[in-house]
Amino acid sequence: MAVPADSLFIYGNFLSGIENGLLLSRTLNKIDKKSYKELFSKIKTEDAKKTIVQDLKIGSEQEKRTIDTIYLDLGCFSALVQLEKLVDENDFRYKMNKIGEKLLMDTYNYELIDQLIDVIPDKEFQKIEYRRMLLRLIYNHLTTEKIQ
Repeated sequence: MAVPADSLFIYGNFLSGIENGLLLSRTLNKIDKKSYKELFSKIKTEDAKKTIVQDLKIGSEQEKRTIDTIYLDLGCFSALVQLEKLVDENDFRYKMNKIGEKLLMDTYNYELIDQLIDVIPDKEFQKIEYRRMLLRLIYNHLTTEKIQ
């Protein structure tokens, strides 16, 4: 039986593939906070974006449909926050959720992106589930034009 095109399996592999492509092309030096911040700094310029998109051969309509919304992960975090017994305002996931909600309104706010990176503990940053939101932001910054 084939895996449905909209499955989490394909979605997760797609984000992992983007990250691996960034690493293989040396666009992303390694999986750490400093390298992610450097990457966001690089993709602020149109020339750098074009080069990365060409190197990775990304940006097809199929991909854009796969990664339709950059904040699917907020649903998971929000569900935890709405269950009052699980809310801990000091927990990094709670803080990620709050920063993510602000990024919904301004996906090119690099100060908020830096805050999002900083709030994730180093140990947890090594887990892709906490980098998914960042990977979606990277993909969208590379393949969409900033609306002024």
